[in-house]
Amino acid sequence: MHLEKRKAERGKRSFSDTGNGRRLVDSFGAGIRYTEGIGWFHWDEEYWKPDVEKLEIQELAKKLSRYIAGEIVKYEDTDAQTNVIKWAQQAKSNSRIKGAIDNANSDPRIRVPVERWDSHENYLGVRNGVVDLRTGELLKGKADLYITRRTPVGYN
Repeated sequence: MHLEKRKAERGKRSFSDTGNGRRLVDSFGAGIRYTEGIGWFHWDEEYWKPDVEKLEIQELAKKLSRYIAGEIVKYEDTDAQTNVIKWAQQAKSNSRIKGAIDNANSDPRIRVPVERWDSHENYLGVRNGVVDLRTGELLKGKADLYITRRTPVGYN
């Protein structure tokens, strides 16, 4: 597919589990990550929280139906608009939600290698941020630090 055509079709995803997996990452990618062998993580404003039971990612995938319905404005053809609404309805089913999640986990935009998590040896996650152990400075938790572990106490 030519780059020009790809740019023209940006924002249109297929009506499939693969398309829904892409929609999931398009819509929520800033706050979700996946690591093979470990599973899903979601950004909790201070650290990456493991989503062991996939409850957070499931809740996000349940929102896809509304996002798909909103895509109707991208289609002028009545038949295509009907297909959008049908797919939005189907996206509510458990099998489509699971399919979206299963397809999203291979998206390179959210995949994180295991060695990236908690790799800063001088940073300690605490309840109210991140402590730089070299300086004693309290930093704001940032997603690009990839911190998943933290103590249950705050730092003053």
